[in-house]
Amino acid sequence: VIAAKPVPGFGGIAPAVDLIAADFMSIDRGDEYNAIRAIEYSMNQGANIINNSWSNFCSFSIRSAFEGWQNRNVIFVNAAGNDGLQ
Repeated sequence: VIAAKPVPGFGGIAPAVDLIAADFMSIDRGDEYNAIRAIEYSMNQGANIINNSWSNFCSFSIRSAFEGWQNRNVIFVNAAGNDGLQ
């Protein structure tokens, strides 16, 4: 919706944006190793904003990866409470 090209009666708020699809999820779920690889791939492709819309507890691996990325000038939008329990 954000990047939708304008058509009569509808348009995204940022139609000129470039999107990077870095899917690491299988039919059941993804794993931390591939989540980190997908984020690294996106940053290496020049991503400025990365939406991490997946649920996971904050493991040591994920926490360490985000701490290592703090100087990369990237905005991370992370989901919280997707399982409905919080």
